[in-house]
Amino acid sequence: MGVPHPEIDLILVNGVPGDFSCPVLEGDRVSVYPRFRSIDIESLTLVRPPVLPEVRFVTDTHLGRLASYLRMLGFDTLYRNDYRDEELLSIE
Repeated sequence: MGVPHPEIDLILVNGVPGDFSCPVLEGDRVSVYPRFRSIDIESLTLVRPPVLPEVRFVTDTHLGRLASYLRMLGFDTLYRNDYRDEELLSIE
């Protein structure tokens, strides 16, 4: 139907949670939902990857302006223009 997979959080086929591989037969009722914000459906969700507990960014070299924009938007952003590749890989 054209809905991007990352936007789908819950699929119900005849009221039963399913995933993208669930076969759909003629007469089946399929409901597709985006991420719920006020209802906890954690035990039902089968299609969306786990949500990160916190969104954080690490930027280097030519991304200084992007780092400042991300900070202005309230994102935790680490920036240095002299990171070595090994340092970037080790940052958690």
